[in-house]
Amino acid sequence: MMDADTKLYGGSAVTPSLGAGEQQPIPDSDAASALYGPKKQQSQPQQPTPEIDPASALYGPEKSEAKFEPSADADGDTLYGSDEALQSTYGPAMKESLDVVYDRTGIVDPEQREQMAINAAEVFADARLPPQEASKLHALFARHVSQDPIDGATLSQWTKQSRTELRERYGGAATARLEAAQQFVRNRPELAEILRTTGLGSHPDIVRALAENAHNLRMKPKARTK
Repeated sequence: MMDADTKLYGGSAVTPSLGAGEQQPIPDSDAASALYGPKKQQSQPQQPTPEIDPASALYGPEKSEAKFEPSADADGDTLYGSDEALQSTYGPAMKESLDVVYDRTGIVDPEQREQMAINAAEVFADARLPPQEASKLHALFARHVSQDPIDGATLSQWTKQSRTELRERYGGAATARLEAAQQFVRNRPELAEILRTTGLGSHPDIVRALAENAHNLRMKPKARTK
């Protein structure tokens, strides 16, 4: 991995509380890292400090849980429903980008293809994203799958843009939203690995989608049923 990855995935994050009074504004720092960082590492105890970029809370090493209320059905609705139901919702939106992924990865087995489509649909369902948004994000993934890692300059640009957008839009609440997104991704190791290896964990579209929907993210994956 490039040096920029160290910045992107290695930072620490503070644990904010959404809506609980004013928080420190998000400073300009290169620690946007912890969004979808590498395998969990033990974080060293740290003194509270404002020198943490909010994007760093998103996908990094395990941190304390963000202070977000779970969505209304998080506990009661524990099953995804049938694979057919998931695919009927998201399948048409992902059809073209799935074909690109199949081609680039060389996956030809029908069962493997179906499982890949279902896995993606489950993530979008848990993120409470509509099919139109899912189509855009999956197309973004398709463009970067099975390619060389993103270069450091592009990665830094994405990080800076994500940081600026979130700071301007959410102010002191940005860190809490990013911690919620971090928890969402951390609970899905395969998703975390994809975002880490492709560099898409810092892409503004990915960061924006999860941060915008922070209150509605289904933190724990549901059980699957046929």
